[in-house]
Amino acid sequence: MVDSGSGGDIPGSDRCSTRRYDRDASSDPEGHLERALSLEEDEDFEAAIAEYSSLIATDPDYSFAYYHRGYCHVRTGDLQRAVNDFSEIIRIDPDDSTARFDRAATFYDMEEYIEALDDLEKVLEANPEDAIAHYLRGNVFAITGDLDRAVRCFEAALIFDPDYEAARANRITAYRECKTWWIFDRRGCYLGNISNHDRHGHTAQITKDPSMGNPDYDEMISVYGNMGKERIDNRNSVIFTEVDLEAAVDAAARWDLLLSEYQEGPEPELVDWFDSLKSRG
Repeated sequence: MVDSGSGGDIPGSDRCSTRRYDRDASSDPEGHLERALSLEEDEDFEAAIAEYSSLIATDPDYSFAYYHRGYCHVRTGDLQRAVNDFSEIIRIDPDDSTARFDRAATFYDMEEYIEALDDLEKVLEANPEDAIAHYLRGNVFAITGDLDRAVRCFEAALIFDPDYEAARANRITAYRECKTWWIFDRRGCYLGNISNHDRHGHTAQITKDPSMGNPDYDEMISVYGNMGKERIDNRNSVIFTEVDLEAAVDAAARWDLLLSEYQEGPEPELVDWFDSLKSRG
């Protein structure tokens, strides 16, 4: 299960249980709403759907009824009808980020990842500090193979919620999915890499070529040397074997370095986006 309280299993596309059903009820002269809410609480979702449908027949713009009927459709597994109900709320109020997030979560369950990303981007436009939206966006990127963006999204979630353990676990899972992560400073200079080798586990390679201008060379050698089991000196680099991946990632973050799945470094606009979020956190 990939949700706001678990992590580490992002390669699959299990159901997303993170949703935001938190609407205020309005008047209910016929008693349909009171019965619907009671039935929903008792998990009699089909009967609750019938009551919410009666309310919608009376008032086609009744967002609260669409919202809860959509939730009931999710619980019964009728995801397309859930999407339809969340879409009706967005029709009524295009700025409704709560309905848009829950439609994104439903698209995620349906493996409609392009649609999920479209909604999540609009949610984050309204609230760039929404840690759960960053997390779910990271899951989509990880599933679709864009690990660079997945990692940045999980890191963004941790900026705004440092205790978000699911984001922390999925960040490391994303790092493990890639054979090599290239280390760059903010100028785009290559400083080394963290790789997963069959013989040596995760290794940290630090360049010692002075022309690369690595200002943190001595400190990186010291820190990664303390993590590694064995030191291997090459002509232009030092390699440390059997390094703990999470500790290696955290060490790079302390120097404000970037790890990228691409040898040429992360896309500049992705770096700019991530830096703008860090300035908020």
